[in-house]
Amino acid sequence: MKLTVLRGFCDKSKLFYRANNWGAYMGSCFLRDYEKSMVRFTDAAPLFHTFSAITIFGALLTRYKYRVVLEGGVPPRWTNLWTVIVSGSGTRKSTAVRMAEEILMRVDSSLLAPSDGSPEGFLTHMSRRHREMPNNSSTFFVSPEFSLMLMQFQRTYSSAMKPLLMDLYDVPPMFKRKLAKAEFEIPKPRVSILGAIATELMPNLTDQMDWLGGFFSRTMLVTGKSDMHLKFPKTP
Repeated sequence: MKLTVLRGFCDKSKLFYRANNWGAYMGSCFLRDYEKSMVRFTDAAPLFHTFSAITIFGALLTRYKYRVVLEGGVPPRWTNLWTVIVSGSGTRKSTAVRMAEEILMRVDSSLLAPSDGSPEGFLTHMSRRHREMPNNSSTFFVSPEFSLMLMQFQRTYSSAMKPLLMDLYDVPPMFKRKLAKAEFEIPKPRVSILGAIATELMPNLTDQMDWLGGFFSRTMLVTGKSDMHLKFPKTP
């Protein structure tokens, strides 16, 4: 299996692995068991499962009741990660994301972000989570077809979503935003992202600002090649 990380691992992801030997513990327990389990059912690159697991695990740890923060910054850093698997068509990248999503839903389906792509709908969701449980304003975008999410961001009503997400990435102590119909005050909003996209679609769905303006510099873009070939039963 060959790994290429297309853009730099952000400081947050490095801390995620290093803090208090957390990476070693996860690698020997949860990640190893998760990868071994998932490779039995798909010939996706094992690395796709590993990074999907890291991302969902980090997202689950952003829930206030189960929170884990990392040393190395002021304020301490949360474990919300943005991960996008980038690979050719037919490499089962979306399958790996859907399998991770299924595991997440079994643990806490309320963490999933709404499909409404407008800033107002998204902030309403975050604000509601805070009201239901104080300081629990965390959410997770799971997009097996990340190209659809990028296309949605290009629409007029969702054009402000990328800047909004970038504002939230570092978990500001208090996020305030006044829109036409509502005003929001959300303490420590945590946003995680897991997606998959075909390599061929990236040039058409991204522009210079996405790369230089900060959106993808916050994102772990991972690609891998699988040497696995599952044997499927013969058709009767």
